[in-house]
Amino acid sequence: MRPFAYHAGAMTTPTFEPLEFVIGESLRWTKFVDLYRPADGWTLTYYFRGPGPGFDIVAGTEGTSHLVDNFETSTVSGLIAGRYTWQAWVENVDEEKHFIAQGAVTIKPGLVGSLASETADIRSENEQALANVRLALGKAVAKNAASYTIANRMKSEHSLTELLALESRLVQLVNQERQAAALRNGSPFLQNILTRFR
Repeated sequence: MRPFAYHAGAMTTPTFEPLEFVIGESLRWTKFVDLYRPADGWTLTYYFRGPGPGFDIVAGTEGTSHLVDNFETSTVSGLIAGRYTWQAWVENVDEEKHFIAQGAVTIKPGLVGSLASETADIRSENEQALANVRLALGKAVAKNAASYTIANRMKSEHSLTELLALESRLVQLVNQERQAAALRNGSPFLQNILTRFR
């Protein structure tokens, strides 16, 4: 089992929201809210909003805690990968509402259900941006282009110094992502990448 697992089927149900999940996974966690317990008539709802269609999760009950139980992410129509913000709210039968918490989750693309013949890009946003910056650097060095796309935004006439600084920052971010993933997967080995241009 991966350390810090958030997913259904884990031996111990997590007591906090996921930091990331893959489209197609089943999610399960509990949340204890002392002032707004299920036994007192409070229902907890999570609202996820981001770059694609949002979705809501209404929690059930497990003892004195609210429970998200085996929520199937594959049932969310049109769900796409990206960074989503969530908010947790409680409501009672009198329609009294209270804000409980807010956070963010990274939703990653899943390969389950895709055809082996299909192409897929499961790189993180930082990995994709790094690849675009390196392509731009190659073009800038070769003086082949006056404009290029970085992170879905058109850039033009950037200095080599600016591109090098951006590449260095993205390398740091990608290495941090890979280190976090290795720790979650229980791997002691890290596959760091280096700044290519100097």
